[in-house]
Amino acid sequence: MEEPILRRTWAEIHLDRIRYNQENIRAIVGPECKVMGIVKADAYGHGAVMLAKTFLTNGANRLAVSSLDEGVELRQAKIDAPILILGHTAGERAKELIENDIDAAVFTYTDSKAFSDMAVMLERKVRLHIAVDTGMCRIGYVPCPDAVAAVKRISELPNVVMEGIFTHFSEADIMDKTWAHEQYGRFSDFIEKLTAAGVTFNVCHCCNSA
Repeated sequence: MEEPILRRTWAEIHLDRIRYNQENIRAIVGPECKVMGIVKADAYGHGAVMLAKTFLTNGANRLAVSSLDEGVELRQAKIDAPILILGHTAGERAKELIENDIDAAVFTYTDSKAFSDMAVMLERKVRLHIAVDTGMCRIGYVPCPDAVAAVKRISELPNVVMEGIFTHFSEADIMDKTWAHEQYGRFSDFIEKLTAAGVTFNVCHCCNSA
């Protein structure tokens, strides 16, 4: 057998360029709009901790990851900004979620109830973001009367803060924005129906970049 050929490879990340990008995003959206830096999957291999700190010191207000473990990594690095888990977090991990002060995306009553029960037990609050499926077909409530009722039921759970509601554009990177506008319309209409039902949120977010 031949000896394997070992090749040294590395990714060279220029934080000054990351800073430049974040500064321009902030300039485009203006001072009133909140910006969430997405650092899931180790910031797509760029280094989650370093990029999170660079984003936050150059205009980002919040961070998002794909799993609880990724969020805990940021907390262990002394990052105290709000962190949202975009993917599913099982109710069984409620204690770890709450103790690390991390927000959860929810789209089932079962998980929401588990988070609420643990928050009551710990005498803490848990911040939830309702995931809405407007066409990405990945996770979330599909807007309909039953979904309005389901979200209202979650909002009535004890020790729950309805921190946010969000959706994800499936084709933000194409020139024709017709479908993105359709998704935005569905999202806005769902929020209006929830508001009419007495459910409001601190932040509504959907304008993901391509």
